[in-house]
Amino acid sequence: MIKLKQGLIVILTFLLLIFAMLLVDGTFFAPNRLKIKETIIKDPAIPSSINGVKIVYFSDVHYNLFIDYNRFENIISTINSVNPDVVLFGGDLIDNLTSNPLSTTNQDLLVDLLKRIKAPSGKFYVSGQFESDSDYARTLSDKLLQRAEFESVNDKSIKLYFKDHYINLVGIDFISDSLQLEATINRLDQTVYTLAIAHKPSAITTFDSSKIDLMIAGFTHGGQINFPGFKEVFIQNQMYHEESQRVGSTQLDISIGVGTSELNFRLFADPQINVYILNSK
Repeated sequence: MIKLKQGLIVILTFLLLIFAMLLVDGTFFAPNRLKIKETIIKDPAIPSSINGVKIVYFSDVHYNLFIDYNRFENIISTINSVNPDVVLFGGDLIDNLTSNPLSTTNQDLLVDLLKRIKAPSGKFYVSGQFESDSDYARTLSDKLLQRAEFESVNDKSIKLYFKDHYINLVGIDFISDSLQLEATINRLDQTVYTLAIAHKPSAITTFDSSKIDLMIAGFTHGGQINFPGFKEVFIQNQMYHEESQRVGSTQLDISIGVGTSELNFRLFADPQINVYILNSK
């Protein structure tokens, strides 16, 4: 009986030690342990003349909640370190505006950081959940991103040119006008590789995705606290929440995002930027 009790004490001590290690890591290290997920896209619709082009997607900053100037500066340095040709932002730039309005000075500082992102072929964005919370949040986010030389692609398509060739870029607004979006997609040249960006993964169910080769979304934070009972809070009943999956003929990738919400804590879901390198087959 004594040996049994001693064994139980050893097991409990071991479990408490693991719990404490996870708690410390999730609180002090994981939220800042930004990772780069690199994916090589091979498709015959991509012209060989643009082989090697790099596209970065990042989302879910939640600046003004837990992400401050210094943390965002580190994120931007990481983005620039991969030398992207194009940078795509997937929404949720600012958070906590009701409790902590962003002063003019802090707005200018945020613009300065966003301007530091270098992308010779353009910087583009779609709006996310928090931009859609109020007219003020939407207007402020648009103003700051556009001052920082980001172009909105909400419910529209553009041609991303690299030298003399291009791919299609489609943006999907969080509060998408499905009729406008469908019309936009129907006008695309289907012989050209088409990339779509969105905030919410379930947006892929709101239009004919067969015309999209790759869609990148955010929103879920990868679960953020990737443990039953917690993960569901961040996934919010999204039909699609794996980092990579096929939806019909479309590849759907979901970024873990760079920031945190609800709690400044991550478990088995380190923050992430996504890097895509274009190549023809």
